[in-house]
Amino acid sequence: MVIRKILMKKAVKKKFRQREEVEVRDYPIPVKDYSWEPGKDPKTRREIEKFFNSPKIEAIKRLIVDLGRRSYGRSFNDGNGGNFTVRVGDNLVLCTPTMVSKGSMTVQDMCLVNLDGEQLAGSRRRTSEVLAHLAIMRRQKLAKACCHAHPPHATAFALAGLTPPRCANPETEIFIGQVAVADYDTPGTSSMAELVGEAGAEHDCVFMLNHGVMTWAGDVETALWKMENIEAHCRTCMLAAQLGGALQFGPEKAEQLIAMRDAMGFVRQPDCRSFKSGDKSLLWNMDAFVDAVAARVAKKLGKGKKR
Repeated sequence: MVIRKILMKKAVKKKFRQREEVEVRDYPIPVKDYSWEPGKDPKTRREIEKFFNSPKIEAIKRLIVDLGRRSYGRSFNDGNGGNFTVRVGDNLVLCTPTMVSKGSMTVQDMCLVNLDGEQLAGSRRRTSEVLAHLAIMRRQKLAKACCHAHPPHATAFALAGLTPPRCANPETEIFIGQVAVADYDTPGTSSMAELVGEAGAEHDCVFMLNHGVMTWAGDVETALWKMENIEAHCRTCMLAAQLGGALQFGPEKAEQLIAMRDAMGFVRQPDCRSFKSGDKSLLWNMDAFVDAVAARVAKKLGKGKKR
């Protein structure tokens, strides 16, 4: 019995020593993106098919399927809405298919395209909205994966032509920063893609007016993570508006968050606007918010009147 107690004490001491020896990882955040050897893209049809069905690419396909179900389960994508892309070569991008629900999508549904949108592999037709993803990837080398979805609260902002306030939520400042806005054009067209590409080149979250949201990152899971983040922020802001507005912290506190964002390797963006700590943004005063929406509705109705 005595020997057993001694052994137990030694085991406990060893466990605590191991805890003390564990090195706590600091910034930057883990790199989970797909890496490839530059200049080694497959060229022939046979090489492309072999690459498309390789274990590494199959693993990414399974991840996209899992993330598709996750986004569908959170009501980010209705029907066949939304799409994902992952860059897997100098001129190769995996993408989701058209007319397939993200809740029932399978590995066999995936497609492979080049940066011009030409389909290279896959039995299903690629999504027409892949052009917007590619427009960002061509402009921003850090954008190795994109997520497009229609999360209800963030999409409501996009439909209203509004963006949520800055300097209100620390997590959103770090992981999203300034939300860019892309003007409306017909989904799936090259003109729409260019609008999104220009807006998303220096911003990793884009509100597509009258349409939805686009986020990008170094890997596809982080791209969806940013989508979840902006949706939560927009939902919280709507609730805050009902309580009278969102309190905002000042630029001196924002600088600390910007430094954290830089240390994590996120794209550099414009800083927070100069709000005084504790002030409420006029936009998020409920009466002012309602007045702003009503003014826009009246303006649009006025345009529709016959002269």
